[in-house]
Amino acid sequence: VARAAMAMLLGRLRSVARFAKGKKGKGKKVAGGDQLPAGPLKMECFQLFAADEIPTAKPDNEYPEWLFKLAEPRPTITYLELNYDNLNYGELTQYFRWKRREFIRQKNAESLQF
Repeated sequence: VARAAMAMLLGRLRSVARFAKGKKGKGKKVAGGDQLPAGPLKMECFQLFAADEIPTAKPDNEYPEWLFKLAEPRPTITYLELNYDNLNYGELTQYFRWKRREFIRQKNAESLQF
């Protein structure tokens, strides 16, 4: 089973687990939310049209390297603020986008006050 297909399926499982709700708005725990199901990987969910054949998982060396980085967790805002002096370009871009959105939200909230 290819790593890319496993990463995509694991991302789908995590998104389902994230939106599952229990009593009083608390998220209920889904058993095995971080693990892939046993058995062969089913790829029917990636079939876009009924006339197309079901895609097959390719070996890892046929996928680009950046694809595997998508499954890695992104840095949190707290981490970005604490390590501001040592951030790379991508992390700085993410940090400034967050700061800009925070500034816009603050200005919009101030404009609504009478």
